[in-house]
Amino acid sequence: MNSFYFAVASIVDANTHYLDDRAALEPALARAHQIRSQSLLDFIRQLKTALSERIASARAAAEDRRQLRDLKRLDDRQLRDIGLHRGDLSAIELGLIELQDLAREQREKNRRIVAVAEPLATTARSGPGIAAANDSGLQDTRCA
Repeated sequence: MNSFYFAVASIVDANTHYLDDRAALEPALARAHQIRSQSLLDFIRQLKTALSERIASARAAAEDRRQLRDLKRLDDRQLRDIGLHRGDLSAIELGLIELQDLAREQREKNRRIVAVAEPLATTARSGPGIAAANDSGLQDTRCA
């Protein structure tokens, strides 16, 4: 819509230069100049925003590539320690999954594991446990 106002303002400006009664047209000319100036400012703001978004996107993509390169340098055991597999890296490289999505899935998986393991650990600590059973068995057994 701003480009439409810009065009109208330019037409009004261009078509009024040959008229003799400039005093009557001064308000229209002033408004035409104002519209054109505002349209140019709006265009420059939009261009700045678009460029800023592009730059931010390029920086984020470069950071993702750096992180993927660092992960590829790890061996399979190190990847397994952090909950990844070499296939996950291939999926990221092919664009099938984003690194951030994979990290989020891993955090969710870890939460589920903790949620299952915590009650088991509490149960093992509250009962007599294996240590007590082993201690009683060791008291009766002697090495020859």
